[in-house]
Amino acid sequence: MRHAQLWTVLAAVISCSVIGACSEDEALLLGADSSVATPTDSGRGDVTMASTGGAPSGGGAGTNGGASPGGATSMGGAAGADAGVDGSAGAAGADMDAATGAASDADDGGGPSDSPPLALDAVGTLVIVGDSISSAKASWAYTTLLHGDLDARYGDVEYHNVAVAGSETRDLMGQVSGLPASMPGPVVVCITSGGNDVKNRVSELLGGGFENIMADMTSNIDGALAELYSPDRFGTGVEAFVVEANVYDPTDGEGNFGDHGCGFGGGISGLPLDVFFILANERLDAAIAGRGANVLDLWSLFRFRGLNYDPTWFRDCQHPNEPGNDGLRRKFYEHITGEMLPP
Repeated sequence: MRHAQLWTVLAAVISCSVIGACSEDEALLLGADSSVATPTDSGRGDVTMASTGGAPSGGGAGTNGGASPGGATSMGGAAGADAGVDGSAGAAGADMDAATGAASDADDGGGPSDSPPLALDAVGTLVIVGDSISSAKASWAYTTLLHGDLDARYGDVEYHNVAVAGSETRDLMGQVSGLPASMPGPVVVCITSGGNDVKNRVSELLGGGFENIMADMTSNIDGALAELYSPDRFGTGVEAFVVEANVYDPTDGEGNFGDHGCGFGGGISGLPLDVFFILANERLDAAIAGRGANVLDLWSLFRFRGLNYDPTWFRDCQHPNEPGNDGLRRKFYEHITGEMLPP
């Protein structure tokens, strides 16, 4: 799939439908008439095009304005575009249609997915690595709850939390390399990282930088996992097991951060994000599993529990609230133990 072309289409969708200022080249790319490609009254970034040569459609709305769980979110693909800038519109439109199909498949049970549980018989140490999803120390934080759960399940479990709010995947190696050289085994490492990479590189992403961003993220993840899995990293004969989450979308594919007062993406009011999150999480899942780590599908866990839903699992534009932390705690516990916590 030609991701650079895909993101060129997404950038054009933003200009035409969200900002309301299509350039001639962007209009040609989408097969639209730039004079009528303006935002709809809903402010959701629905794209209404005058041309019949491949009209993108807006995101499907569900309860409280969210994408309907029962069907695929319409991603605004440039279907049928057969002419465009430098002859690339048809190829880019095909990419968008393929990604739209991926979004539909995800709602039907495809897309990113969990690894089978580790089902460990013993845990000696719990290590937490990553960003602000994992750095909270409150009594309701998933990390605090998970430590207590594992203590109850396995006995006295040593605990280290080195996660740092605001960190990116490039910071994982520093966190991992600073861990003690000796810890009771088996050592279980839980990781949440990647959301800040995306948030901090939105402009690059929309400028066609998908491949560069994903190459950086997967390389960073691979390096950290290699360190964690290096022989005797935590002591002679001590086994290490890693459960790493992919990244979630607080808007469930609608990209309407601006509607919720979020500065992410410059406060945009509509952007078809399912395309990005499905493709990105496929890459992240492959990088995680490629090193033998266990993938926790955070994207699916939080899907349809985002900012557009009530009740939501978010306390702000990017962090989980108490129900969200409880969901995380239960999912990590299931991955580690192979068992489900009681309600």
